[in-house]
Amino acid sequence: MNFRVLMKKYIGWCPGVESAARFVPDRDIPETYVIGASLAVVLSGIYYSNLMPPTGWEPKIVYIDGIEYPDTYFNESFDYSSLKGKKIVFHQPFNRSEFLMGSSQIEEFGISEFDELEGILDELRTPKIVVGYALWIGNCTWEEAAIWWHGDSVDLNDVIGTNIGRIFGDYDDVYYEAVRNGNTLSISKYHRKSETVRSAIWSVEVSCTPPHLGTMFRRGLGGS
Repeated sequence: MNFRVLMKKYIGWCPGVESAARFVPDRDIPETYVIGASLAVVLSGIYYSNLMPPTGWEPKIVYIDGIEYPDTYFNESFDYSSLKGKKIVFHQPFNRSEFLMGSSQIEEFGISEFDELEGILDELRTPKIVVGYALWIGNCTWEEAAIWWHGDSVDLNDVIGTNIGRIFGDYDDVYYEAVRNGNTLSISKYHRKSETVRSAIWSVEVSCTPPHLGTMFRRGLGGS
């Protein structure tokens, strides 16, 4: 296959092609080389398209007991206590680009105000409903959270060490957990590989009381 010949044959009528053709090698290239190079280009495109977040991958619509809400609806003025006992579903496709290219990493951080956690979760492209709920259950005392979760008549001594929180998303695919235990708040994003196996894509854990120290775990493609 001679690219100079092909160039003159199919677009030789264009002005300037004759001059430009002088810069194209005038030699035959084995078809196996051409086919191999073409396949490499196609496969590279497929690989990188899988790494890039698909358009609109954020959950635009959230279903609460079957009723649709836009994710932008959930802000600091929303009553997150109304979510107790309700089923919250949205679909967010699994995306390998969220994994680090190397090994998994754990990073320590500190924030001066608890509400600064919102910026960290926003960088991880966390849905607004998850961010708002996490800030809500974390930005209060453990006693207040336990009473809201278990009821006014609860004996706080009986619920020490129990979790307060819930799951968001598609439990059979990609989903989030926002859980408080004592004065520690954990927000995690999981991918369910099978009925019995799940893998954390990332996890953020932070103290609800000053100093607000925390850790961020990011899974890497190279393993833990």
